[in-house]
Formats: sequence, structure tokens, C-alpha cells
Amino acid sequence: MIKEEPVIFRNKRGKRLSGVLHLPAQKRGVPVIILAHGFTDDKTGDNRLFVKFGRYAARKGFAVLRFDFFGSGESEGDFSEMTVESEVEDLRGAIDFVYTLPQLNEERVHLVGYSLGGAISIIVAADDLRVKSFSGWAPAIFLPKVFGRVLGKKAFSSSGGRKKIACSNGGKQFFLNSGFLRGLARHDLISRAQDISPRLISFAQGTLDKKILPQEALRAFKALEGPKKIHFIKGAGHSFAYFEKELFGWTLKNIKRCRG
Repeated sequence: MIKEEPVIFRNKRGKRLSGVLHLPAQKRGVPVIILAHGFTDDKTGDNRLFVKFGRYAARKGFAVLRFDFFGSGESEGDFSEMTVESEVEDLRGAIDFVYTLPQLNEERVHLVGYSLGGAISIIVAADDLRVKSFSGWAPAIFLPKVFGRVLGKKAFSSSGGRKKIACSNGGKQFFLNSGFLRGLARHDLISRAQDISPRLISFAQGTLDKKILPQEALRAFKALEGPKKIHFIKGAGHSFAYFEKELFGWTLKNIKRCRG
């Protein structure tokens, strides 16, 4: 019988991060997938995407950890203080936490990153050999372009003189720190993704996504060498609503091929 357990762990700054651990019926040696959510998102996900995946993967014999980054969901912190670097630190803390759980096979840790969580996962996987594969769900690769579309040019024009900038993403309203916006251009995610090789990289991309454009995903994919896979889900938007079964099945098929 699969289980779902609320968990709390801390990042290196001592901040409490809230998560949920999905466990399959198997008691020991379970491979684990860590989910990294997107910008202004949380461990539940749009249309409960991450909840659905956690339960799906647990039925297939995987443990899944989904958690809230600092300042998101139920985790400690103010969202206005988040940066790419703070989320990288949080995800590393999630891997450290997995290594403390005796029922999990810490030698088989896989990252699945959605949107901005895809970028965060790439940076972590590039430097951490504990990660055996990376799967990106509409991963944000060209960060200045992506956030120019999501937040608009006005947010970037305001980032020079203000410490905090009022922003919106769909119906969500929030403050961002100017350092987050200024720092986006520092991250060469194609180069970072290349550092994951020879471990498998896979991209799943909706053809109707307006935030992460399909042509940008294809451009990034073509630039990579080594083991890689890409799958375009026809008709899917950014949240993959109505196409979860195809997304989940394709993701697990690739992870199962990784024997690390």
C-alpha cells in the first residue's frame, strides 16, 4: 500500500522546508524522484500536477519527494527574498534529506524540474553526481527571455533602482527582489546542462506553451551532446493540463532506463 507522509527538512541556512514524501509498498531500496516546482508555484502544482505524479510514480515503485522552496507554499521565508541561488541551495538540501532516509536507495536519485524548477534542477544536477538523471517539464532555459514574457519589460526596467519590485504572474501578485531579476542573465543553462552528460537529460514540452516556447526548448535540446531525449506533447500548454498521463508515462519510462 502506498503512503504519503508530510516531512520537514532544513536548508543550509537553517530554514524549514515543507514537503510530502510518497512511498510505494516496497520497504527498502526504493529509487527516488525529487520534484522541483516552478516560479510562484508550490509542491501541489497547477491542477495538482505534482500530487498526481507523486501518486502515479509511487504505484510504479518509486518514492517521490515534492517540497516547497523557501518562501513558497508552507515553507519558511518570504517569497520576495528568493533567488535562483537560494532555490539551488534548497534542492541540494532536499537531496541531503533523501540520504538520511534508510528505506530509499540514495544511489538512485532522479530530478524532475518544472519550468523554473527545471533550471534549478539543471544547475544542481550539473554539480552533483548523486543525481542519476534530469527530466525537465517545460524547463526554463533562456531565463531573461522567459521572465520577460512572464513578468513584462516593466519589471526589468524597475530593477535598477528598487530593492523590491511589485510583479504579477497570471492572477498571482507578489514582490520580487531586484537581485533575482538582475541575476537571471548570469546563468548559462545550456552549458550547465551539458555538464550533466553522460547522465540522461530529457525534455517534455507542450506544443501550445506560451511561457516556455517549443522552439526555445528545441534550440536548447539541439545544442546538447550526450544522452538526451525530447518529447513534444501535442496540444499541451504550460501546465500540461489534460495530458498528465502522457507526461508521466514518458517521464518514468526514461528514468527506468537509468541504471545508476
